[in-house]
Amino acid sequence: MSADAEDSLRQAFVECLARERKREAWRESWLVRNIAVQRAETRQHVETPSLKRSTMLMRRMRQGNLCDTADWILGEIQCVGLHKYIDELVPAIMDMLCKCTLFKERMAAIEILGELYGLYGDDLRVPLTVQVQNYIVPVVPDAAKQKSSEQCKKGDEARIVMQRSLIRVVAEMAFTGLIGVTDAADCQESLTQSTAWLYQQLAAFMYNDPAFVYLPIIMYALRSYASILVKYAPLHDAGESVECWEEDTLVPGAQKVRFRLLFESYFARLVAHLQSLQQTLQACAQRIRNAIPRYGAVTVFEERENALQCDLHEYDALCEELRTFAQMIQVRCPTLKQISLEADTAGEHAQMLARIDADIEAGKSAWDNETERAFYTELLSVRVAECDDGVDLLFKKLLSVQNVMMLDHLARQFALHNTDNVRAKLCKHIMDVPCDRQNLYPFYARLTATLQCCMPSVLVQVLEALARDFRHLLSNGQGEHKVSARRKLMLFYAELTQFHLVPIATIFQLLSNLLDQFKSHSIEMLAMFLGRCGRFLLLNRALSARMLGYLEQMQRKRNALHLDMHDDAMLQNAYYDCLPQEKTQEKQVPLSEEMQLLHFLFAHKMRPANVSAVVEVLRRVDFAREEHHKYLLQRFTRPWEYNTEVYAVLAQVLRFLAGNKAFANKVVDNVIEQIQQCVETNAYAENQRKYALVRYFGQLYRSSIVADSTMLDMLWYLCVETQGDGPLEYMRIRLVNALLVVLRPVTIPHKAFDDVMLVYFAYLGQKKQPIPAEVAQDLALSVGTIFKGMGRDEHMYKNAALRARTMLNTHHSETLRGRAERYFATRDSRAKDPPKELQNQAVMHMTPHAQRDAPSQQTDTLARATKPVALLSRNGRSIQVHVPSHAYISRT
Repeated sequence: MSADAEDSLRQAFVECLARERKREAWRESWLVRNIAVQRAETRQHVETPSLKRSTMLMRRMRQGNLCDTADWILGEIQCVGLHKYIDELVPAIMDMLCKCTLFKERMAAIEILGELYGLYGDDLRVPLTVQVQNYIVPVVPDAAKQKSSEQCKKGDEARIVMQRSLIRVVAEMAFTGLIGVTDAADCQESLTQSTAWLYQQLAAFMYNDPAFVYLPIIMYALRSYASILVKYAPLHDAGESVECWEEDTLVPGAQKVRFRLLFESYFARLVAHLQSLQQTLQACAQRIRNAIPRYGAVTVFEERENALQCDLHEYDALCEELRTFAQMIQVRCPTLKQISLEADTAGEHAQMLARIDADIEAGKSAWDNETERAFYTELLSVRVAECDDGVDLLFKKLLSVQNVMMLDHLARQFALHNTDNVRAKLCKHIMDVPCDRQNLYPFYARLTATLQCCMPSVLVQVLEALARDFRHLLSNGQGEHKVSARRKLMLFYAELTQFHLVPIATIFQLLSNLLDQFKSHSIEMLAMFLGRCGRFLLLNRALSARMLGYLEQMQRKRNALHLDMHDDAMLQNAYYDCLPQEKTQEKQVPLSEEMQLLHFLFAHKMRPANVSAVVEVLRRVDFAREEHHKYLLQRFTRPWEYNTEVYAVLAQVLRFLAGNKAFANKVVDNVIEQIQQCVETNAYAENQRKYALVRYFGQLYRSSIVADSTMLDMLWYLCVETQGDGPLEYMRIRLVNALLVVLRPVTIPHKAFDDVMLVYFAYLGQKKQPIPAEVAQDLALSVGTIFKGMGRDEHMYKNAALRARTMLNTHHSETLRGRAERYFATRDSRAKDPPKELQNQAVMHMTPHAQRDAPSQQTDTLARATKPVALLSRNGRSIQVHVPSHAYISRT
């Protein structure tokens, strides 16, 4: 800044400071004068009231322009008696005050009011104060709602213009003690009362303005009286307590602090209002942006857009006033975001571009592997020819191309026959790809790119043919019969694009046409093109920004339209082919040395020859540690993760861990619960898990970890058919077969198996007729092997099957339900050696007390005919299965 400019600014500041000091001195003098007038008695008027002169006086007061008429009005006030026209004088004074725009006019108004107060006292002061309060307070919103929006807007503008001048005159009246003063002893008390009254009016004025319509009035008042009303403080946040600077001014310091807090609270509410308005306008603009692609034109939403533009202009004006307001009261203004109808995706767009640039910098390729990259980039030079075959033979060989070497050989041959006829025939041959030979598109595109140096007309003719087909399919491409044509067109376009043969303008014109139409067939064409070469275009630095814009437009249309599942899935797959999701790398937690040792044992050392060594290591493991206990329980209860021969090794290792019986019991309980869960859910995907669990359970029984009663419970549970089993469901029979195959070298309590289990198992097989051949073969193998191991004849199963078949149509004295229920109810208290006369009964190990205390057979059968059978009762839970009421057992 030059020296002259600095001198002019310094002189202007000095002049402004001198002017403010003169005004402050004038206010102090009028304050003293008005206090003296108020304390004196009201003067008596001897003049006779004159209607004509009083009317002329009030008319001149209403006209304003007090700079010229103030002397005449003051002279008339002394000559005309107005004590009978107070009611008409008050509105005239209000009109005069509302038209005082200059400081000289406000000074003249203060002189006129001081003279009138001295003549008429409280008779004028009280009604004028009430009238000023009514003018300052805004209009009630309910009354404004009754009018139209245009009328309300015009009324608000007129009121703002009127109140903007009135508020400054009222402030001058408060500074000079003409309003809000009651029985003041001195000037300081009078000023305190008047500024307190002004504070109350401004507070009511601000709190009755929820829409901040009267913000310009506050701003207009602050421009003139900010230095008088607000105590100066350093820059701070609204509502923050700071130490204000001491200064010698007209208004007391305590009142100035109150005014500052009032303006800061109004500022805070204005900021909250603007933030809420910003969110609302952003949501409205987003809805319009999302709806524009759906309907294809902006003119459809012209009214909404115009209304939003008006709201945006008001929002921008409020933001500008907010910044000015913050400067006046020395508070920090928050940053508010600009809103526009254009897509507000700058942040996301920048993130996407940054991600694409990072991929390019990292050397990521648009191709999946090096072979594919070489196919599209390393082209053959056809300057030298090795041999010369016939043209017709070359076209026949094109249909049998299978690799790059064959294609390059054919390209050399075509280069030798560079004639118009051959070029036209080659173009036609390239365009007539068979529908079942989609693998030829990449080879034909490479052939076109290879021959580009010596046959450029081939590419021109191919692109023209593709453009014709594209225009035809875009307008008339609906229908399933044109699926192959659409696929051929877009795949060939994509292959040529990856060889840099399609002009950039053509590519983006194609995408634009497909996005504009956005129907079912155009969506399919778009998805095929993007899925084939979208990432190739996106990883090109020159095209990435524009390509990303098309992808975002596609996503907006996809979200706005209610597409069917097929089209939506195609677009989603195409989008993620272009921008694949970032794979989060799993953080590998380093294992401790103990955990590494356990992992090594279960992964590599679970062999029959290593059982003793594994047991010796596991005995030193601290089972009390939660990490070790959890890992070992998982390893011992997930047999499907091992080979079949490892099941016996796991059972033997668990058996030799005799010092930790609680862990072994927990493993058995877990295995039983998993078997029950798998059988009840009956999910096909868990069949292999069922077989693994059942075989592992058999190995646990062979290792004496599972008791005989528990094994019989499991056999009974697998034999009993539930409501979820269909007539062609053979899973339970397969599981029993798998369990019996494991148990064949072990002696089973044959009485229980023969008396109840065998018969009901045969009954289950009879209900599943016809049994498939592989199930029958497994059944014969398992049952025959188990009976040979028991020293019994395998014909027992056949006899049991005959008895089960007769059970379907025969009624006997006692049902299978009653016998099985009594067995499971009395099993825990049965005797070890039951009497010989009870060994031939169908009830397994029934105690003498239970046999003696049982009621009559017929009564017991009828009483239990409607009760379910409790199968298993481990860990306080019981599984109930309904046995058919016509199933009986006979020991004849």
